[in-house]
Amino acid sequence: MRITGGQARGIRLKAPKGMRIRPTSDMVRKALFDTLGAAVVRRKALDLFAGSGALGVEALSRGADYAVFVERDASAVRIIAENLSNAGLSGKGEIIRGHYRLAVKKLEGRGEQFDLIFLDPPYQSDLLAAAAEILTAHCISSSRAIIVAEHFRKTVPPQTIADIPLASTRTYGQTSLSYYQLNRPVEPAPFQH
Repeated sequence: MRITGGQARGIRLKAPKGMRIRPTSDMVRKALFDTLGAAVVRRKALDLFAGSGALGVEALSRGADYAVFVERDASAVRIIAENLSNAGLSGKGEIIRGHYRLAVKKLEGRGEQFDLIFLDPPYQSDLLAAAAEILTAHCISSSRAIIVAEHFRKTVPPQTIADIPLASTRTYGQTSLSYYQLNRPVEPAPFQH
C-alpha cells in the first residue's frame, strides 16, 4: 500500500495486522482523490474510522492543510503516527484515540469545522448510518464540506449526511464511494485499470 499522489507519492504505508481493519486499496484511494482533484488543496480533513490513516495521509500529501484522525484501536493509532512520520507529514496531523461519537462531540466542543470528511467504517456493520446520524447532530462540517463515504457496494448509503445531499456514487469491485456535496456535485473520475 502506497501514497498514490502528491508530495509523498510512492511512500509505503503500513497497515495493522489482521482483518479488524481493512485499508482502502491503492486503486480505490487513487480514484477517490482523482475525483476530488483540486478540492483537496488547502482543506481541513477528518478521517473518521481512520484505520491505517491512509485517507487522511493521502489528503495531506495532495495538499490538504491539516487532518484529524479518529481511531479506537491502539495498534492502529501507532501505525497512523508512523505513516504520518514516514510521509514527512507529522506536523500536519492530530490523532484522537477513542470512540467516533465521543471524538465528534469533542471536535464540536473545540469549534472545529472540516472541509473534507472521510467515513470508512467496517463494512459488516451499521456504522455508516450511525456516523451519518452523529455528523448530522453535531456541527463539524464547514459550509463547503465534501463528505466521502466508503462502503460495501450492496450497502445503501444515506441520502444526506449533516444535511449535505448525496451527489454521486461510484463502485469499484466490492467497494463503493459515495460523495456528498452542497454545491457543484463531484463528478467521479473515469475508472482506470
